[in-house]
Amino acid sequence: MTPSPPRVDIVLPMHGGERWLEEAIASVLAQSFPDWRLWLVDDASPDACGAIAERLAEAHPERIRVIRLDASVRAAGARMEAVSRGDAEWIAFLDQDDRWLPQKLERQLARA
Repeated sequence: MTPSPPRVDIVLPMHGGERWLEEAIASVLAQSFPDWRLWLVDDASPDACGAIAERLAEAHPERIRVIRLDASVRAAGARMEAVSRGDAEWIAFLDQDDRWLPQKLERQLARA
């Protein structure tokens, strides 16, 4: 039996943001709403974003997926790449330098 898709696909494009990335991902991991998957899209980042993403995906293989792009398509293109691969009912976007409060998804989905 194939597992059902998560209710929320979270998309986080990365480019030159290694100094913020782990905090942004930690804010997703701390969500009170449990039914999500995080797509980390390495938009041909020149820094360690890809290595950080791979390390965290290895630590959370059931939750985190990494997409590595060979050439930059900028944030919008990186988001669309992840959206095209996801299959969740809802999509949420997070930028590499942002943080979510722990109940962000729970509160938003309560209004859906």
